[in-house]
Amino acid sequence: MPMMAAALAPHPDFSRLKRTMERLVADGRFVSWQGDVYRLAHPKYAGPSDFISGAGAKLNGGRWNPPFGVPTLYAASSPELATEETFAMARKFGFAPRKLLPRVTRAIYVRVSRLVDTTDGHIRKSLVVSRQRMLDTDWRQANAQGEEALTQAIGRAAAETGLEGLIVASAARPDEFNLVIFVDNLRRGSDVDVVP
Repeated sequence: MPMMAAALAPHPDFSRLKRTMERLVADGRFVSWQGDVYRLAHPKYAGPSDFISGAGAKLNGGRWNPPFGVPTLYAASSPELATEETFAMARKFGFAPRKLLPRVTRAIYVRVSRLVDTTDGHIRKSLVVSRQRMLDTDWRQANAQGEEALTQAIGRAAAETGLEGLIVASAARPDEFNLVIFVDNLRRGSDVDVVP
């Protein structure tokens, strides 16, 4: 079932991207990942169930998911990256970082078995999308114009193919990465839990 918000026009490359994701899955070109990742949230949403629900991204969209799609959890490979990614939003939109405060930082333990690693050059070549093009995508601007962004189309294609998520490059810290987890696609044996 398509997960596209009716208000957004699908990205013109979506069908091709979905076919590519299906081929990647059929060829077993996905990876597993296990470890701790980090995210920040307003205290109102810092309880264990809210923190990993992906509900906010489902409602509002994000770089890798269109609004009204699937619940999507975004997490960073380090607490420093999680902080930097959060406050980059304030800089981008020109408002004082204090408006984002307070924030709660928590670790999340993740064990998943079906991720597409978009930091892998061979995967990007299959997708026919460069790292820079993904990093340069302004998903908010695309959505404001009623269009699905390229990165959202990649994420939607992965989610509709049944993948559990993506490993994606960080624009803030090139040597680190973010995990994007499609919460409803978690498989038996996969695990996403807030670390106590």
